Amino acid sequence: MENKIFFNFSYLALKLLGSGLYSNPWNAISELVANGFDAGANDVYIYINRSNKEQSTIEIFDDGSGMTYDELVSKYVFVGRNRRAEEQHKISGNLKTLGRKGIGKLATLYLSNNVQIISKTIGGTTSWNLNITEINEDEKPALEAIDLSMISVECSEQWNKNEHGLFLRLNDVNLTGLGEQTLYGLINRLSDFYLLESRLKRIWISYVQDKTEAINFNLVKKEIAYKNFYALFNNSNVRFDGYEKLKVHVKTDFEELKGGYPVILIDDKSLNVSGKKTFLSSNGNPIEKEFNLIGWIGIHTSIDTTEAQKNDQRFLKNRATSPNRLRLYIREKLAIDNFLDYVKNTQAFSNYIEGEISFDILDDDDLPDIATANRQQLSEKDERVQLLVELLKPIINRLISARIKLSTTLKDDENLILKKKSDEISLRHTEELTKEKTEKEVAQAETELRKRQVELLAKGLRKNEKRLAESLHTINKNSVTIDSKINIIFKTFGDNKDIPAKIIRDISSVKLFNQKSLLMTKYAFKGKFGLKSKIISTNIGSFIDQYINVILEPPLKVNITFDSNPSLLFSFDTTVLGIIVDNIISNSIKAKAEKIDIVIENKNTYAVLDFHDDGQGYDKTKIPKPEILFELGARCSDNPGYGIGLYHIKELIKKNTGNVHINLDVEKGFNIVIRLINENNNGVSENEH
Repeated sequence: MENKIFFNFSYLALKLLGSGLYSNPWNAISELVANGFDAGANDVYIYINRSNKEQSTIEIFDDGSGMTYDELVSKYVFVGRNRRAEEQHKISGNLKTLGRKGIGKLATLYLSNNVQIISKTIGGTTSWNLNITEINEDEKPALEAIDLSMISVECSEQWNKNEHGLFLRLNDVNLTGLGEQTLYGLINRLSDFYLLESRLKRIWISYVQDKTEAINFNLVKKEIAYKNFYALFNNSNVRFDGYEKLKVHVKTDFEELKGGYPVILIDDKSLNVSGKKTFLSSNGNPIEKEFNLIGWIGIHTSIDTTEAQKNDQRFLKNRATSPNRLRLYIREKLAIDNFLDYVKNTQAFSNYIEGEISFDILDDDDLPDIATANRQQLSEKDERVQLLVELLKPIINRLISARIKLSTTLKDDENLILKKKSDEISLRHTEELTKEKTEKEVAQAETELRKRQVELLAKGLRKNEKRLAESLHTINKNSVTIDSKINIIFKTFGDNKDIPAKIIRDISSVKLFNQKSLLMTKYAFKGKFGLKSKIISTNIGSFIDQYINVILEPPLKVNITFDSNPSLLFSFDTTVLGIIVDNIISNSIKAKAEKIDIVIENKNTYAVLDFHDDGQGYDKTKIPKPEILFELGARCSDNPGYGIGLYHIKELIKKNTGNVHINLDVEKGFNIVIRLINENNNGVSENEH
């Protein structure tokens, strides 16, 4: 036995070949794993010590047949031989040899210039060193026999359990440029290299980043988030447990639809996935070959991680793992990471596709090699690649059509729910009008009340003041009449869907201006504050307190909390504030509230008004979004009204550049919070608020 075994190529040739074959360390590692399986291994172990990123250590070993001295001479150092043609021994039954060109060992040189090898066979154990750090490019590298004790085996405990197999120790591997720094990400990456389920082979990995970490091997498992598939084609041996009974969650704001939609299985009987075809053999002669597309292809319900994980927690999308890929395997080894690039489907949802397919005719022994120079792509012009594309198109189109139909169904279902809720609001509005007193009776009562107020005030006025009071009474009377007529219009035409929305809004606007006129007469008749202008600067809490207790005098208990400091001034439109308070108190009375708590906070640039009554509130199951209540005609109570009070509040506050919202976090009653901007600071930025 010679102490040196020379390669049949120079170092420069081997280096150029290796750099063209592999684009990253994981592809090179996968090639070495394939070599182990070709040698009959059931288990291949990968150990990566990245404590020194620039000089990392990788140990890869298996329980295969190992290599004798003669095999090292005739096979290992011989680059370019056809392994399948010359290797006649069986490997674990009828499994095929993965390698074809005899160039897999170049993966070793791609990773490291300093490699140590231990080979255990029935005939004994040999150890070798391949160190090309100091040889010239025109020299041929050589395996050099060394003493076994010269090899430091970090995974000796696991390796020593193997009675036969091959051990590789790769020293000084540069792993600085890798973004995958977690064991989980690396396991997912490695799991994609092989159809582990069909080969019944196992890959184990230990990944440490600190010298103090223990060496613990974890089994590389393929994790497929199949419970997030809305539709699935599958003619492989892989079984997705319980898939046909699943319902997938879809993103929606409607509780009624959050139970999900049943998944779809694509019938493979109606799809052409196998047959016979005549190809040109390696020597140029026509030859008929059988082809068969085997695998599974699914379309995800969502590729948003948060939404997808509601269906399946295994869904993962990051730099190390991307679910939207169609992985192509040849002879049970990953050939193309994403064959969707060859299919070139540009439809919506094409990036929701995930799958694993096998098409071994692409690397048939009797047909030409169709791999490109870098061994990581296939020639798109080859008729076998074109055949595979044509077989895949109907499957992918069926999956995409199913996903598009789901989006349409979801939208239709949401619109039906919205229509139902809208119809319920309209029905309640109609019912409340039948219970309400006639607008004529209400108008007459209001007129008589104002008339008595004017008569009482007029007794103590001077002649000019009496004329002013009479004028105000006339304005009040006319305003009451206008308000009555507007209410009749709402009552008569409120449910007529043919009336343009703009006209309804215009009528509502007229009612709002008229309500301001009525409010000014209230201030004149009963107010204790002098109003030279409708915009005043005073303590807003004191104003609301006077307005409620002096002018409104509502039939429910009112608790008002505010800072009564008279120097705490706030500028506001009295008509706007009066209408807001009027409408809120009126709604509380209609909701059968017995009391209302009002908390007022003056923040200088803005004021917060918090109204919380103990009335019946509103049914959140029928109106899940409180914003609907601010729409014209929307109602939250079963009592009389026209559904315009909150609409007017929203419109008035919008002009003030403030905001209003309904608080849903109350157990009882109705809670509305208003933010008014100080009229002297209107337009101040949100950050200052």
